Amino acid sequence: MKFFNMRALNKKKLALFAIFLIFINYLSLTSYPIKDNFDKMALQSPWVENILCDNTTTASYIYALYVFIFSGFIYADSLVIDRESGLMNIIASKIDNKKYMIKTLCYNFFIAGIFALIPALVNLCLWFSVRTNSPLVYFNTMNMNPDALFLGVFFKSHIAFYILHFIKIFLCGGSIATFAIFINTSLNNKYIGMVVAFIIDILLSLILVRVMPNVEVSLFIFVSSLMKPDILTFIIFGVFLIPSLIYFSFRLRRRDIL
Repeated sequence: MKFFNMRALNKKKLALFAIFLIFINYLSLTSYPIKDNFDKMALQSPWVENILCDNTTTASYIYALYVFIFSGFIYADSLVIDRESGLMNIIASKIDNKKYMIKTLCYNFFIAGIFALIPALVNLCLWFSVRTNSPLVYFNTMNMNPDALFLGVFFKSHIAFYILHFIKIFLCGGSIATFAIFINTSLNNKYIGMVVAFIIDILLSLILVRVMPNVEVSLFIFVSSLMKPDILTFIIFGVFLIPSLIYFSFRLRRRDIL
């Protein structure tokens, strides 16, 4: 685990993460009056004023962009780096090739998912630090869209509601990272994976909108929104995961990963 952490948590990547984290939350907190407006107290609650609830703000768009960039950047370059540096030869002498590949893919998925959800989690905590936790009543729940995903859970447990959405973000980040490591490894490039993932998401969204004008399918929107997704959104998950798993399964069978 120490070896994996050293490659993922280097100073440049952590610095980029810190920049995004500060910038996203700065934009989010300055988009609303921080001070409680007592004449509008009934409408104010940290549960409904974070970047996930209001996905039309600049902070939400930058957050969605961050998820695509950082998920495809944090660890998806590891196999290319191992090949270029010759580190794979050292690793092969200490660990089984199949075990190494499986651990690399799992760690890539896990760490990308964790880093994807951290800004949203920090944002929710920051809103609790600057906004009174007023009881949620009819007036402030009007900020919640009636088509929100897991809305029924929200009225029973706000914490469970956000946990489910954090899991959603985790899965999105992991899926993007899996596709990025597949593209990076197959094309022997450390950065192209995150770009290709973003472009494919946009292209699929544009194509499906042309075919079905009333359908909005995009991981870019899904990751930073509480809205209930169209079932076709899972097509993008399939496009990201299925080719990636087939590629690495084929390489594992051939014992020719890199």
